[in-house]
Amino acid sequence: MDRHHNAAGHSALATLLVALVCPSLSAQEAGSRSDGPPPTAHLQGVVRDQLGGEVLSDVSVLLVPRGGGFPIPAVTDRRGRFLISPLFPGIYDVEFQRLGYRTAMDSVQVDPVSDIRMEVRLSPVALEMDPLIVTTTRRSRLELNGFYARQAASGGSFIDRQEIDDRRPVYLSDLLRTVPSLRTTQLRDGTGSVVLGRGGCPPIYYMDGIRLVDVQSQDLFVPPGDLEGVEVYTSANSPPQYPGNRCGSIVMWSREPTPTVAYGSFWRRLLVGVGFATGAFLLTR
Repeated sequence: MDRHHNAAGHSALATLLVALVCPSLSAQEAGSRSDGPPPTAHLQGVVRDQLGGEVLSDVSVLLVPRGGGFPIPAVTDRRGRFLISPLFPGIYDVEFQRLGYRTAMDSVQVDPVSDIRMEVRLSPVALEMDPLIVTTTRRSRLELNGFYARQAASGGSFIDRQEIDDRRPVYLSDLLRTVPSLRTTQLRDGTGSVVLGRGGCPPIYYMDGIRLVDVQSQDLFVPPGDLEGVEVYTSANSPPQYPGNRCGSIVMWSREPTPTVAYGSFWRRLLVGVGFATGAFLLTR
């Protein structure tokens, strides 16, 4: 029984020693990880365009440690350079991303004291964009006043804002010169041109539905840049709301919302023209 008692005593003593030694070793290992030398390695580099070699700014750089750990992000500066420091030793995967370029990936081995330098070149890639849908709307003044309805009926010649912008005429006679039923004649005093219909006389003019006073040349005060659209009719197809004489009628619509600066104010020119015509009428009485 003494032998059994002594054996049991030795066994209990061994178990106690193991229990005392093992916690001591575990604490020593934890202390070596937390109190070890700080990381001193670093990774730096420059990113360039694959084709032209230009440096690329705003490239996203992501350093991912293998075997687990938090990714380390960085962004290239205006000179295309980046720096990630300090780093623990190990193997890292590196990813480079930028809009309009293919993603590039690489890996690096970081030693305890490393100065790693990289030059990365990214290949441009065409971006696939969603289809671009362009919608246009008719100009409200022409729509509300039946311009497009009369144009669909093909009762005359029609000039819209797009054609005016494309041709960029200086005078109204320049805009009307291409209308088959009209011809232009230069005035003797050089102040403009007179537009004549097939009957050899000036047609009747309307502005926004109002008949204008009869003057020798509309070039004096009707700039094409202030017009939204023009309708030209012969005597045979003039609409009932805009009747013409034997040489037809010309219906003009002013531009919205305001006249262009290049041509000045239409209404100011209109008032000048009306005043000029009224003054000439009074002087000839």
